[in-house]
Amino acid sequence: MNALRTGLGFRLTPIADEDADELLSRSDLTRRVADSYPGYPCRRCLRDAEIGDELALVSYNPFRGESEYSQPGPIFLHADGCRPFRSTDRVPAQLLRRPLSVRAFDAAHAMIEARLVFGTSLDATARELLEDERAAYLHVHNAAAGCWAARIDRA
Repeated sequence: MNALRTGLGFRLTPIADEDADELLSRSDLTRRVADSYPGYPCRRCLRDAEIGDELALVSYNPFRGESEYSQPGPIFLHADGCRPFRSTDRVPAQLLRRPLSVRAFDAAHAMIEARLVFGTSLDATARELLEDERAAYLHVHNAAAGCWAARIDRA
């Protein structure tokens, strides 16, 4: 995984390189060309695509175990690949500019808490949810479209 330790007290993890590569290797990819900005958030580099960038629209399940909350859903990836987000001290602008759903899961992958926040509150919300000893990790989704954005773990 591409786990990122932030100066904010948690690790932010975009889609794993191996998962992104596997999804992009499919022959039946649905392709889109970004025609607005922001609007096409790549889940590998955690940047919004620039107008004219080609993206693949794929279905991704971020869970690493069996769960009633398993939610395969649509995400965008730069179709020709991109450099994974590797910052260690900041939340990417892509997440800061959107309303988000932040969902806390326990070790059995059951949801124990969920919050709707604007992205500028992500750091405080993540720290607060991770204070609950039952929380094993968080998933961040775009609140409007519902698509998965990133995973957060304790630092």
